[in-house]
Amino acid sequence: MSTATFFDNQRPSVKVSGDELSVVWERRYLNDKNPQIYLSRYTLDGVRKGELEKISTGGRACNYPVIIDYRDKEIITWFDNRMGDYRIVAAEYTGIFWQDRDLSPMNGNSIFGQPLNYKDTLFIFWENRINDNSRLVLLSPDTTVRKPLIRAVNFKEGVRSSNNRYVFTWNLPSDASGIAGFSYSFGTKRMERLLRK
Repeated sequence: MSTATFFDNQRPSVKVSGDELSVVWERRYLNDKNPQIYLSRYTLDGVRKGELEKISTGGRACNYPVIIDYRDKEIITWFDNRMGDYRIVAAEYTGIFWQDRDLSPMNGNSIFGQPLNYKDTLFIFWENRINDNSRLVLLSPDTTVRKPLIRAVNFKEGVRSSNNRYVFTWNLPSDASGIAGFSYSFGTKRMERLLRK
């Protein structure tokens, strides 16, 4: 392992899962002006497991890494200057390499991201600065979905009918998060007969 005269380490974030300690931090080598994000794993006795992993890619300046567990995966966030201004980035291990993506396509500098896993839902907070103005930004999951469009086939909507069998069509609305299921009712009283699919 190189001595500290060749690099400096800053801003560690630590996560404990079972009998393993994971640490991410900024490392800047003295011949490189931009810090990068590194990950190392340790036993609870402090013995390093495996090699250091460089998480960030490219030569951009990467700062303030944070590591958390989310749905049996590790998520690492940081901010970097990939687009000129600073952006919040999240990375996830895909089984072969760490895949990162920009979470803050907005004007200004987005810095100091803080992920939070609350009740199995991932929230990410950060500061966004434009000139002398600063604001707090929250990224939360989109849990909304449009209602399906229902059309009568063998009867007129809103008009009584003596049919014994009613035929209608509906479309399943598109949803980027994925629809887990839906319920519907049919009868003269609302929610008279609740059916699930």
